[in-house]
Amino acid sequence: PFFMYYCTPAVHLPHTPPESLDGEAIAGTSPSKHLDMNRVMDWEVGQIINALKATGAYENTLIIFTSDNGGLWDPEAGKAGHFSNGGYRGSKNLCYEGGHRVPLIAVWPDVIEAGRRSDALVNGTDLFATFAELTGATFASNEAMDSYSFLDLLKGNFDFKGRETVLLQSGTATEAIYREGNWKLIIDTDYGYPKWDPIALFNLEDNRAELESGNLINDPDSQETLAAMFARFKAIRFNEARSVPLPEHLR
Repeated sequence: PFFMYYCTPAVHLPHTPPESLDGEAIAGTSPSKHLDMNRVMDWEVGQIINALKATGAYENTLIIFTSDNGGLWDPEAGKAGHFSNGGYRGSKNLCYEGGHRVPLIAVWPDVIEAGRRSDALVNGTDLFATFAELTGATFASNEAMDSYSFLDLLKGNFDFKGRETVLLQSGTATEAIYREGNWKLIIDTDYGYPKWDPIALFNLEDNRAELESGNLINDPDSQETLAAMFARFKAIRFNEARSVPLPEHLR
């Protein structure tokens, strides 16, 4: 058994596409340098896949491809009709869905049926508990306190009951984000964190684009939801307890 964590710098600024890779032209072959570097990332992933296949390990290897933030705003790519945030509001690290909603692609030929899709709520922190359960590793109840295993989902259990809440932090600004099902609360803070002011409440089922016309922060009918969510956010954020249940095999 082995574990590899590869965090490619390819698509991060500064974008410096090479003239070619393995004799194939790269620089200038797409609408922007950022998209050129996406081709470099594709090549890197291909190198890893080819190595796994060459050693016979590919069929029984779980590969997860994801990102730690939403798509970068790329004006040149946008002119060509390519939007890496998938059409959601905002871009990399902003408090809106375009800043944090990312794909999670899992390939495990011996286990995962190809082409299946799930809309279960998963957070990057969940990889820890998932890999721990997969390998039989254990951890203390005060470790990985925000990690929730989704191994059952990977194995094809689409009745999987995943996490219901997610806490996020805007990287570009200082907003905190709290997701609870389809509801999303955005809270304005400052770098010292004595300030916690709810500034937006969206129902993503009805308003996936987070249009300000659908901001329910001052909606009289939504004040009970707002108050309950803000209270639960503070209870999780300032409490030393786990934010997700302890995995059953560790109880």
